[in-house]
Amino acid sequence: MRDKEQTKRKLINAVAQVFKNEGYAGLGVNKIARLAGTDKKLILPNSPACLIRITSSVLGSKCMP
Repeated sequence: MRDKEQTKRKLINAVAQVFKNEGYAGLGVNKIARLAGTDKKLILPNSPACLIRITSSVLGSKCMP
C-alpha cells in the first residue's frame, strides 16, 4: 500500500515545480503525475478540483475547504 502522505507531498512538490517554472497555464494532470512519479488516475477522478486543492496547498490559499 502506498503512503498517502508521501504521495500527496510528491504531488504538491510537482505542482510547485511546474507553477514556479511555467505558471498556472503550465499545470496539467499528465505533467503533474509524471513529475510526481505517480499514476494520473490518482488525480483524474476529481481532476479540476484536485488540481485546485493541490495548487491552493502550494500557494497557501484557503480558497478550498
